[in-house]
Amino acid sequence: MPWSFRPEHGRAVQLRSGLEQELYSSFINLLERVELAFQLPRHSLAQVAPLSCRDSAIRPSLFTSHWIIGTAVECNRTDDLLPALRELRGESCVPLELVVSTRSDDMIDAAAQEYIASDEGQRKAHYDSTGLQPLPVHRGLTDSNLTALPRLEIDNLRERTAEALHILSGLDPSLVDEVHQYVRQIRFIGSDRIGGMSSVRFFGVVYLRRPSAMPGTFEELVEIVNGIVHETSHLHLHALMAADPLVLNVSDRFPSPLRRDHRPMLGIFHATFVLARLMHILGLWVAAEPNREDLVAARLDAETRLRNGLTTVSENGVLTPRGEEVLASMEQALLA
Repeated sequence: MPWSFRPEHGRAVQLRSGLEQELYSSFINLLERVELAFQLPRHSLAQVAPLSCRDSAIRPSLFTSHWIIGTAVECNRTDDLLPALRELRGESCVPLELVVSTRSDDMIDAAAQEYIASDEGQRKAHYDSTGLQPLPVHRGLTDSNLTALPRLEIDNLRERTAEALHILSGLDPSLVDEVHQYVRQIRFIGSDRIGGMSSVRFFGVVYLRRPSAMPGTFEELVEIVNGIVHETSHLHLHALMAADPLVLNVSDRFPSPLRRDHRPMLGIFHATFVLARLMHILGLWVAAEPNREDLVAARLDAETRLRNGLTTVSENGVLTPRGEEVLASMEQALLA
């Protein structure tokens, strides 16, 4: 069956399982590298390797530990190594449940903070006066970039997130299944740098900026729905790419449909994939509520940006056969 950008029933559980199995295998090799690099007895770290999960999901912090340990070995950052190894001693698995929370100053928040400062994670407010050239960013950004929200605000956002998921279940249940499979936590935060964020560095955790709309309004709900669709789509594409790379010229840079700077082809493919899904969901929502002019405008904006992204990918992307299938499905969506 050809691969598609559209959510497909039953696909997410297979992809999540495959991604987690790849992580388990990678951990074994990585821990052996740690033993070799730091002259530890062979197999001395085998006991801390994560165990496979059957009817549950791997703990998101294990993705973070894997990233930190790999970076520590490559860059000889020994100070980062021990905390990441200690994290492996806890339970490997967590229930397939969604928790709505905020910043908690844990290992995942630290990884997210560093991700913002990385080349792949640069966000707005880091550009020169032309709006085109990103300014240098550094580790150790101020905490204001990911600010914890008050408990009462999180309580409200927890209720609104449940409403958003209810709306999505009526529009496309397969997308809600992806949320169920991939997303363990949504952390709402205050930020001047991001609207939303997810990464393989902390797979399973999604950051969403507090909605700009007034609490309790339809506009607030639209922001939350869009944020969930956007970041879940990134996670789904990460899981797809664990099975097939899709994009081969990942580092070549071109204009982005979602950012003001030029982005690597990998990022442009991600953005285009997300836009196709946003257009898909917003189209279904417009069909259900045709008198909502804000939804109509949001769908049109997604379509316009999608066309730009598809032009860049089709003209410049070097894709695998599966990548071509996904691209073709996105192009067909514009003809529907």
